[in-house]
Amino acid sequence: MCDVERMFHRFHVHKEDRDYFRFLWWENGDTDSEPTAYRMKVHLFGASSSPGCANYGLKHLASQNQIQYPSAASFIRKNFYVDDSIISLESVDEAVK
Repeated sequence: MCDVERMFHRFHVHKEDRDYFRFLWWENGDTDSEPTAYRMKVHLFGASSSPGCANYGLKHLASQNQIQYPSAASFIRKNFYVDDSIISLESVDEAVK
């Protein structure tokens, strides 16, 4: 089993798409004050698009590096969903490889 730490934060949002990730922030939680608008620079956990973007990004990276790392690319393409993977192998040596 494995998990990619901070998966969504590994994929940046293009500057022209950041308006879709806009949120309001009230300093000190004071909702009587004027909020400040921010835009996320990375994908966030909880956005409905984030799992699909992360899944696509990881598999795209595997495809780009399949010649140099064929086993890893195959593992990623066949055994990952978003940031989690599970696989069963015959031996510890095979798993380490």
